[in-house]
Amino acid sequence: YLRVPQRGDKKKLVEMARSNAADDLRNAIERDRRAYERTVGAVLQLQQILDLPEPPRRIEAYDNSNFQGTDPVSSMVVFHDGAPAKKEYRRFRVKTVVGADDFRTMGEIITRRFTHGLEERTVLLAEGKDPDQGKFSHLPDLVLIDGGRGQLGYALAAMRATGAEVPMIGLAKEWEEIWQEGA
Repeated sequence: YLRVPQRGDKKKLVEMARSNAADDLRNAIERDRRAYERTVGAVLQLQQILDLPEPPRRIEAYDNSNFQGTDPVSSMVVFHDGAPAKKEYRRFRVKTVVGADDFRTMGEIITRRFTHGLEERTVLLAEGKDPDQGKFSHLPDLVLIDGGRGQLGYALAAMRATGAEVPMIGLAKEWEEIWQEGA
């Protein structure tokens, strides 16, 4: 059986424990609410703003960089349900573009990513395996391109040349613009 103190120091101790537990519960609920808003809630907002048919559960973002106009590289960051999936981040060495040409670099990287992903999907399906279990076979629900209309145009053309069709937007930093095809 359980004894509950009715008065004195022990009663005050129980009340303090009850109060601390209630505070901890409120803090945990608030922490979970903020985490939801930053991840799943943000994905649902993105779906609405971009008028996507489904929430973009897997989002891939691409950016190019170079060292003083030479040695171009690109990076891919991945988000699952709005949270970073750091194990899936990738860095690409640019193979065919010489110098600082963001447009062609973006085209090359998108071509390589989707070509490899579609080929890997085909192999996995032929082997009777889950097509989303490969390194690149899990295709994104949304692609973010660092750049404006030009980079977005090159990236869309490159993706479509592979046979893939994924919603894609460009993010231009200078005026914080969002570029979307047809918008």
